Amino acid sequence: MTDQFKIVCLGAGTGQAALLKGLKDFPLKLSAIVSVTDNGGHSGKLRNLFNTPQVGDGRQCLLSLAADLAMVKRFDVLPTGFNPGNWFLTELLLEGYSLADAFGVLGSLLNSKGEVLPSTEADANIVARFETGEALSGEWEIIELNRSAAIAELFLAPRREKSLVSRIFPEKIQASPRVVLAVQEADWLIIGPGSLRTGIIAALLPTGIKEAIQSSAAPIIYICNLMTQPGQTDGFTVADHVKEVARYLGRQPGYVIINNLIPPKPVLKHYRLINSHSVLDGDLEALNIKVIKTDLLPSEEEINLAVKERVGSFKKWTHLLTHDGEKMAKVIKEIIEF
Repeated sequence: MTDQFKIVCLGAGTGQAALLKGLKDFPLKLSAIVSVTDNGGHSGKLRNLFNTPQVGDGRQCLLSLAADLAMVKRFDVLPTGFNPGNWFLTELLLEGYSLADAFGVLGSLLNSKGEVLPSTEADANIVARFETGEALSGEWEIIELNRSAAIAELFLAPRREKSLVSRIFPEKIQASPRVVLAVQEADWLIIGPGSLRTGIIAALLPTGIKEAIQSSAAPIIYICNLMTQPGQTDGFTVADHVKEVARYLGRQPGYVIINNLIPPKPVLKHYRLINSHSVLDGDLEALNIKVIKTDLLPSEEEINLAVKERVGSFKKWTHLLTHDGEKMAKVIKEIIEF
């Protein structure tokens, strides 16, 4: 079909994958742009072993877009935490494939209903520069330092020693050309959900992406996170999220989608133990943005700690509470009218 909307989804990890799963059966031309800088989990371990970009977010999105569910089962994570999909993609990289082409190979095997593109082919880390002038390289180093209030700037740099240093300067990490083209051709841009500073913003930082978004006429929809993330967005409201996204997009989103239901008390208690809290609205009236409040929570039956937690002895963020993919897709359908 030539009249399908071209939708570019830029998010991170589990949230982005849930959105794509909700959208994949609609008549849309879907492109997902993923960050490649996460240094946690099984894919982070592979990064350290083989000096490759992070493959986990792309693998997760491809599995969510898959039409061949029997093939999906062949990439189930083992009880040890070993991830066959991550290893398959890493092997392709070691054979000389570009990351975009490796994603294409896995997408073909899975008969994925959309393309997944890395924001950059570079083996880069996200770097936070603090108000003190110090800089810290690495997603999990930033999270565990827990100094989000003092972050003055985020940028990318080639991967290097993960320590707090006094001098790390921005270097031009180029965007993948196919990513720039996808943004230029998009009818709509959807940002989120996903870790704001080390996921979404990390995917926006390669040179060429912000510039393509600024020159695009495509409307922007932002799906806000359900919970704050310690070390990244402590105390952030929805309005704070929107302003931070706009800073790195170079444009303010035209729409923000917000969850309006309170999570179950046991879930809130679980998150309080890790200093994570529901994201409150903040001063949204001061922003020139269309606010859509709706239920984005999964059913209580789907909120299962034993299932949502990743296995393996890796650094990982809890996935007890995630956006419901079908509910997000329903709201997107109403906005875009496809």
